[in-house]
Amino acid sequence: MPPVLKIVDECFGAATGERRPALELRLATKRITARELIRRRVADEVSVANRKRIKVAADHARARSFLIPLHDDTPEGGLASFHAGSFRAHRFDEAIEYKRAIDAFGRNQFVLLVDERQVSDLDEAIVVTPESEAVFLYLTPLIGG
Repeated sequence: MPPVLKIVDECFGAATGERRPALELRLATKRITARELIRRRVADEVSVANRKRIKVAADHARARSFLIPLHDDTPEGGLASFHAGSFRAHRFDEAIEYKRAIDAFGRNQFVLLVDERQVSDLDEAIVVTPESEAVFLYLTPLIGG
């Protein structure tokens, strides 16, 4: 039976301490690198976003993971200020979103924890057990600093 890695999103610093299941990755082997884990996570998220074709922009903007950031000056940033009748569906590009996620990892915008241990090297091999869990911990920026 191929190993399955449970992936969870958590927001550190949020008033609610939000923690939500994101997806489960079926792996061919018991080893995966952090880089590959992020790539597979982004691929899944882009696939879901493009499949839905953002049927209801406001719902999609609330449900998006931090791996596809919303910025007001980008097409996807317009989702946050959606007004009925003015929305045009945008297809996400997996390569662009992957690069953004890798850049965000490098800038410590999120922390990757696997089995409660921080992964700091993208090429580090992660050994997956049946109990393994990967947490993408979003760090909420402090106001004013």
